[in-house]
Amino acid sequence: MESAEFKIPRRSALAPATVVAVAVALCSGCSKPATSAGEGASDPAEDRLADKLDGYIGCINDAYLPAMKSRDYYLHWLADPDVGPTGTETHIQLYRLDAAQKCAAATAAAAAMAPSLPDLDRAAQALSTAVTRLEPIVNQTHAYYDQKDYKDDQFARGKSLHGPLVAGFAEVAATGAALQREVEKIDDDLKQQQLARMEKEHGRDLAFLHANAMQLAKALLGAGLEQSPSVDVLQARLDPFLAAVQELSDLATKRPEQFERVAAYSVVTSDLADLSKAGKERLRRVRDKVAYTKADEERFAGPFGYQVEGSPQHLLRAYNDLVQHSNGLFWK
Repeated sequence: MESAEFKIPRRSALAPATVVAVAVALCSGCSKPATSAGEGASDPAEDRLADKLDGYIGCINDAYLPAMKSRDYYLHWLADPDVGPTGTETHIQLYRLDAAQKCAAATAAAAAMAPSLPDLDRAAQALSTAVTRLEPIVNQTHAYYDQKDYKDDQFARGKSLHGPLVAGFAEVAATGAALQREVEKIDDDLKQQQLARMEKEHGRDLAFLHANAMQLAKALLGAGLEQSPSVDVLQARLDPFLAAVQELSDLATKRPEQFERVAAYSVVTSDLADLSKAGKERLRRVRDKVAYTKADEERFAGPFGYQVEGSPQHLLRAYNDLVQHSNGLFWK
């Protein structure tokens, strides 16, 4: 069954980059279908809920995850995060933040939308408040180290900033994780409903196959991030994802004109292949009980764990790349 126009998938959320406190990117915009003349009408209730979730997913991707990235980069330079800078460090840095105002506006707009979801709305407001408190502390700390002001005061300002900075990071980590849980509880059910309707109305076209692959990718990630992953569960999540990727490849051969109507889909195709490889590597390491080397452990101690093949971080990096590029697709 062919549609006159593609249904545009809603964006996804990203995942966090550490294993201890995982922040996953969310898909924003990757399951909200667009409609046009010649298509079946979308479900208004689904669209309203999708619009509401998109505002909160934007805060997760644009505010929560960058804050966690900045935290991990900052702590990487410290011998003991509980102690903070001692004055003997040769270099300390972190990333600036700039999304607090955007997140606050998105949160206010989403909270005013129907349907009323008090737990979700409160969780989003808590994250927005935490990010608003944290952002100036991060940016002051960034300026301090970027300007090398520690050479003038023997790290005095850096030491005084450390406590509020770490506390702010902890608040954002807690509230961001809480919002992500609330979003995903609702979003997973919504996407399943939308997938069923997309297939019924338009068949297994590119929009449907893409949205389906994104859902299966998320399921694979969840299994791969477990502290003690089950080989059987990993295999059960990997196989349908690989089948979905193959179905997309088959469609590209049979109906290339569908892919020509989506700008830069070749980047997503490459990301799907990378995640397929990362999923296989994760399964092999767990199945074959391959221990991490000392060099691997050193990478895990810093922000470079994603370089270790078969690790949760490597799988997470591949997934987040896929989500970021999927969120940037332009469906004509």
